[in-house]
Amino acid sequence: MKEQDFLKAATPEARAAITRLRELLGAQRDTLRTCLSALAKQKEKIEQNQGEDALFHAELLEQAMRDILAVQKVIQPLMARFPCRTEPEIRAITRNIRDIQEEVRARARENTELLGKRRAFLAAEIQKIQKNPLRKRMSPHAPPSMIDMEI
Repeated sequence: MKEQDFLKAATPEARAAITRLRELLGAQRDTLRTCLSALAKQKEKIEQNQGEDALFHAELLEQAMRDILAVQKVIQPLMARFPCRTEPEIRAITRNIRDIQEEVRARARENTELLGKRRAFLAAEIQKIQKNPLRKRMSPHAPPSMIDMEI
């Protein structure tokens, strides 16, 4: 069924819901694209050992995920109530959203692996520093930790 035929056959309420659904799906697709961008930047920051910048992008991702969940709460009832799954544009957008979601998941796994490797490297460095016998030596120039006073 062509898009015009589908919309002509639908009630005004269904047409309004389908229009709103298109807008919401488009917004969700844009948010997912923002996630992809943030994941790419986060990966760069992890590779450059810029932890605070990587944390900033993680916070952006968290906010984007909250936005996606909020939109999803509106989309699901609309799709259940109206037979818009057969509408060509909506099918194309939902297919596109699924593809982007898969890419987001793949990049998130990649960044998680990078962070795991970085964490393991830092843990090894800390252990190496802690096991260094020279670390416990007192410097002759260090101030005393306790001062004996006689009165």
